[in-house]
Amino acid sequence: MEKETKKSAAKKAEKGSKTGIIAAIIAAVVVIIVVIVICIVSSTGGSKLVGRWYYGGSHTSYYYEFDKDGTGVYGYSNVEGGKKFTYTDNTDSVVIKYEDADNEQDFKYTVDGDTLTIKDSFDNDVVYKK
Repeated sequence: MEKETKKSAAKKAEKGSKTGIIAAIIAAVVVIIVVIVICIVSSTGGSKLVGRWYYGGSHTSYYYEFDKDGTGVYGYSNVEGGKKFTYTDNTDSVVIKYEDADNEQDFKYTVDGDTLTIKDSFDNDVVYKK
C-alpha cells in the first residue's frame, strides 16, 4: 500500500511539473507578443499624424510636420524653420503647445488615407494632404 501511495505522489508531482512548464511557456509567449506589439506601435510612431501635411497651392503651402517623438513644426513651404511645438495625439484630437506660447490648443481631427482634416479654432475644416 505504501508503494502505491509513493507512486501516486510521484505521478501527482510529475503532473504538477508538466502543468508548471505549460504555464511558463504560455506566460513566455504572452510576454513575447506584448513586446512585439510595443515594438510595432513605437516604430510607427503610434500616431496617424506622423509625417508632413500640406495645405494650400503647390508654391505657397503651409504645413504641419508631426514627428514620432511628440514634437513638430508648423511652417510655410518657402521659409526655413517654422513654429516648433510639442503635441499629444488623443486619437480624435491633438493637443499642440507651441514653444513661444503659454497655452495649449486642442484641435479635433480625422485622417483618411493621405488626407488630414483639422477643425480650426473657428470650427472650420482645414484639409491637409500628405
